[in-house]
Amino acid sequence: MSWRANASLAEVQPRQSLTKRIAVGLIFASLAVNVVVPKAGVKVGDVPVTAGTIICVLALIVGLFAFLAGRRINFTPVTTLIMLLSGYMGVRSLIDWMLGEVRIEYVWGLVVGPMLFVLVSNALTTSREIEIAVKILVVGFVLVTAYAVLQYILGVNAVAIPGITVNLTDYQTGAEWYLQKHNRVGSGSKLFSTYQNGNLLGVNLLLIFPVVYEVVRRQWKLPALVAFVAVAMLTLSRSAWLGVAAYLAFRFVFTKSATAAAAAARIFAGIALIIAGAALFGAFPQVTDRLFGSNVDYLTRLSGRTPRLTQLIESTITNPIAVFFGPQGISEYEGGAYEITYAAVYLAGGLIALALLVAILVRSIHGLLKSADRVALGVGFGITVYAVASFIEGGFWLPPTPSLFWMILGLGFAAAAQPGATLSARRG
Repeated sequence: MSWRANASLAEVQPRQSLTKRIAVGLIFASLAVNVVVPKAGVKVGDVPVTAGTIICVLALIVGLFAFLAGRRINFTPVTTLIMLLSGYMGVRSLIDWMLGEVRIEYVWGLVVGPMLFVLVSNALTTSREIEIAVKILVVGFVLVTAYAVLQYILGVNAVAIPGITVNLTDYQTGAEWYLQKHNRVGSGSKLFSTYQNGNLLGVNLLLIFPVVYEVVRRQWKLPALVAFVAVAMLTLSRSAWLGVAAYLAFRFVFTKSATAAAAAARIFAGIALIIAGAALFGAFPQVTDRLFGSNVDYLTRLSGRTPRLTQLIESTITNPIAVFFGPQGISEYEGGAYEITYAAVYLAGGLIALALLVAILVRSIHGLLKSADRVALGVGFGITVYAVASFIEGGFWLPPTPSLFWMILGLGFAAAAQPGATLSARRG
C-alpha cells in the first residue's frame, strides 16, 4: 500500500468516527424529543412540522454520510424485509406523487421511518450506547406520566407550553384546542399528556413501557406498572386498553415462571391490577362510563370502523391492481378505516405492503422474545402489544408513532446483537 493510500485511510477513519458519533447523538436527541415533547413545533398547512421529525431527518442525513464513509449495514432477514418495504413504498409513493395523490404520512411511516430502523440498529454498536438509549426511554416515561398527572390535576391549559408541550398552531385555535383532537368523551376529555390525543398517548406507551419495565430495578417495577396501567386507562382509549390487557397477559400470564423473579412479577402484576382497578373505578367514573358505555355490537365493530373496512375491501376486491398495489391514488374505493394500521397499509400499498409489514412484525416478535437481553425482550413485548392494539387503532400515521415504532424496533435489534452483558441489559 502506498503512502498516499495510508494517508487517505488515516484521513477517512477520524471522519467516519466523527460522523458516527454525531449520528448517535442525533438518535439520542430524536428519541428524547419524540418521547417527551412529540408535538413541539408548528403546522405548515395541515402538516405538523415537529422538532422530533426534524431531528430524525438530520440523523438520517448524517447516518447516510457515515455509511458512505465506510460503515457497513448488517443485513439480517428483518433488515432485508424492512428495506424491501421502504423501497417498494418509495416507488409506490412516487407513482402517487406523479398522479397527485401522495400522502406525506404514508411516506414518513413506510418509506422514511423504516430507514430509522436501519440507522438505529446499525449505529448503536456498544453497550454504553444501548444503555443511554434505554435511560432516555425510562426518564421519558417518568416525565410523560408526571406531566399527565399535573395535566389531570391542574388542567390542560394550566400546564401547556405552546410550541413545546403542544403544537403552537393547534394551541392558537382557542382555549379548547384539545377537544378538536377527538379527546371529548361525554362532558370530559381523555388524558393525553404531551401527545395531544388520548389514543396517541396510549399506543406510544405500549411501545415504551415494556422496555422500561424490563430494565428498571426491582423495587421500581410495581410503581412503574401501576403508573402505566393508570395512565393508559385514563387515556380512555379502547385500543390502549386492549394493548394493556395483551401486555399483562403475554408478560405475566402466558409465560412460565421458571424463576422466583418471574413468579414475583406475576404477583406484582396482580397487585398492580387490584390497586389500579380500585383507584380508577372508584375515583374516576369516566373510566367506568367509557368501559361499560358501549354495547357489544359497537365494540365488535371496532368503535364503528369495521363497516368502513368492509366497504374498503368490497370496493377493491374485484380489482387485482388495487388488491396487490393498494387503491390509494390508482383506483376508486369506498370506506377506509384509516385508524386501523393494517387497513391503512393495505390502502396505501396493497397486499404487497401488508404482507411485508406482517412478515416484519412476525420475524421481529419471534426473534426478540427469544432473546436473553432484557432490552430486546422489552422491545419484543412492546411490538407485540402494539401489533394487537393496531387492530383497533395504531396511530401509525401521526407523529411520533412511526418514528418511535421504527427506532424502538431498531433499538431492540441493536441490543440483541450485543455480544456482552451490561449492568441492566441481561435477563435476571
